[in-house]
Amino acid sequence: QMLRVVQDATRAFALGRFVVTQDSPPADEQAEQYILNNLAFTGANLTVDVNTGNGSSGIGVVQTVVSTNAAELMPFNLMRGAFDGIPIGVSTQYIIEF
Repeated sequence: QMLRVVQDATRAFALGRFVVTQDSPPADEQAEQYILNNLAFTGANLTVDVNTGNGSSGIGVVQTVVSTNAAELMPFNLMRGAFDGIPIGVSTQYIIEF
């Protein structure tokens, strides 16, 4: 679920679907908020970073990294201790097409 939401947000950014106006936040902040809103049900303390830059080919890319403590994603408290302090995350990258 986390991967799907991160892919959706990164792809939407790459296609220019986050509209930036004078009254709206920048596209990267809109993408970050989209991810946080759609993963709020997990109750995890997520770190979200959406940034743009040039890939190795010099083409503009958008990269998104979302991470959290693995224990926060455990559905029950039974195994939380075993996963406490272990970072888990997903990362996606798309070529900017607009």
